[in-house]
Amino acid sequence: MSRRPYLDWLRGIAVLIMIEGHTLDAWTRLDDRGSVVYRWAIVVAGFGAPVFLFLAGITLALAAGSRYRKGQTTGQVARTATRRGLWILLLGFLFRAQSWAISGGRFASLLKVDILNIMGVSMIAAAARWWGGGTLAWRTAAFAAATVAVAMATPLVRDAAALAAVPDPLEWYLRRPPGSTAFTLFSWLGFLTAGAAVGLWLDR
Repeated sequence: MSRRPYLDWLRGIAVLIMIEGHTLDAWTRLDDRGSVVYRWAIVVAGFGAPVFLFLAGITLALAAGSRYRKGQTTGQVARTATRRGLWILLLGFLFRAQSWAISGGRFASLLKVDILNIMGVSMIAAAARWWGGGTLAWRTAAFAAATVAVAMATPLVRDAAALAAVPDPLEWYLRRPPGSTAFTLFSWLGFLTAGAAVGLWLDR
């Protein structure tokens, strides 16, 4: 896959947004948090995670298409994408372990679901969809449909009483605990599937 400079630029912008958001959140005095500038800065900061997930979906689709054209089978392409997703998921757990080792806190904080956890699981799900086969148009439509389905299902999942019986570490991947701002597959998965649909369109 030849490099596409605009994707590198978008990654760089997403990194800057992430730095801006975390820096302001950590270092802004309480008296200044009500200012208009701070409120708009937090709005901008909210674009960091969606852009990262969207770009992950694009690059997953572009890389898969490139490997497929080089002679890899559908299964080989999907396995490579799955390994990448598992690696991202492992990095998510390592990051939580590092934070716990430095800051301490409850042992359950090791299982907190963060952006890397969601990205890893979403990439594995996208790889499974690729493994399902189909034409380029079919795959593109499937990822677009998945994006809509995730968006529409999100409020239903968040209110589903049956999920109360699911063990907390698994439930946290589907919906956040009350009062939490953690990431969940619903609706964040939709940004990656949307990116995959766009990536397949670009790969034409």
